[in-house]
Amino acid sequence: MAHSTTWKCGFASIFILTILNYLLSMWNIYYYTECYVQKINTIHLLHEGEVQQQEVQNLFGVQESLPAINNLPSSTMRPMPLQLNTTFDINLRLGRWDTKRLFKFFDFVVTGDRFVELTDSYSVCLATQCSLDKIYSLVEVSKHWTAPISLSVFVTGQEFILAEMYILYLRQCFPEIRDRTSFHLAYPSEYPATRDITKIVPNNQLNCSHPEQVLSELLKFRNPVMMGWRERYLYPQNQMRNHARRNCQTKYVWLTDVDIIPSIGMADKLEHFLKERADTSRTAYVIPVYELDESVSFPQNKEQLLKLIQKNKARPFHMSIFKPAQTPTHYSIWEENIKEGHNPVYVSHNVTGCPVFYEPFYVALASVPEYDERFIGYGFTRSTQVHEMLAAGYQFQVVSPIFSCHWGFQSLSKSYNNWRHKQVDKNHMQFRQFKNEIYARYPKTNHLCTKNKR
Repeated sequence: MAHSTTWKCGFASIFILTILNYLLSMWNIYYYTECYVQKINTIHLLHEGEVQQQEVQNLFGVQESLPAINNLPSSTMRPMPLQLNTTFDINLRLGRWDTKRLFKFFDFVVTGDRFVELTDSYSVCLATQCSLDKIYSLVEVSKHWTAPISLSVFVTGQEFILAEMYILYLRQCFPEIRDRTSFHLAYPSEYPATRDITKIVPNNQLNCSHPEQVLSELLKFRNPVMMGWRERYLYPQNQMRNHARRNCQTKYVWLTDVDIIPSIGMADKLEHFLKERADTSRTAYVIPVYELDESVSFPQNKEQLLKLIQKNKARPFHMSIFKPAQTPTHYSIWEENIKEGHNPVYVSHNVTGCPVFYEPFYVALASVPEYDERFIGYGFTRSTQVHEMLAAGYQFQVVSPIFSCHWGFQSLSKSYNNWRHKQVDKNHMQFRQFKNEIYARYPKTNHLCTKNKR
């Protein structure tokens, strides 16, 4: 009798536990399904501007991620979860138009964590600009440049979301970028930025060891229809240069393209050099640029660069594309000018005359003339601003032993196609009118420039 009672109690207990376990399982399925749906809906609301980032963080927790991309390349290096701990500080309905209302600009959509601190510590800021497909070069730039960086990024349509994802990735993977770089955005009025995340597949693993590959995979999500016109779109180089330069907060600016890599330790050496200069109000300091064979390592100093030049593994920038843009720097003089044991920056030589098509990368006061924004696309964009400076009486001086580099030997066949040649021809016609305006604006200054009015 006792055995029968025990068996019945055991059976009843098992039955009750089974029912409770079933009910608990059904509750978990319901709860997590509702939670997942709420998360997905909240992400979409975030990108529609109907909820704030904090609401998403409260829902996900700081370890959760923005929609990222799928099927990224594997690596032996650690993957990185893309955490939603920052986003663009931007309202797409606001912004600042250029004078012709062709482009809208947004300042400091992401500010470097130490940007203000570094601005107080350094007197020179690196200003640069790029389209989204070139932004990966910032990784190497930021490793060599220890002062603040102001970067203006050009986006169209859905590139806005891809830019946000990639900049979040850069900030989380590379402390130098997170600390030093402030990002600014611009988009064209005819192809405005959009928060549409359709067909962008969520995945929270992005690989920190291959920034160029990560960007390449992200760019695959661009609309094929958009790419039909995107590659031929007239890129507003001068507007972007002005945008990046205006957002530098320092006394001096070194304005470059994003794929121009500074020599190691350049910022600190420049800082020491500039503090020793008594009067820089009418002086620009040219930083020589060399193209590097992609098989070599980045030169650690001028001595290593000179060895690469002797082996034909390095050469002056754009020598095979358009010599007049760089020859006034007189690279041979810079290469021969070696001061034994002289580590600080010094003036190697002056740029003489008034070279019409000169396009150096230089350090100067932030107050120098801005870039003429009527020149859009390729050709005569940098040279217009330099030509105005020459006409206004600025002296260009080439400094040593610092330098900068561009990866790969460039050629006309690789860099220029028919539509780019058309842009150059159009800007050349405008350049003739521009020169006449410059000579009228500065009638009593640099007479050397007025000899070349053709």
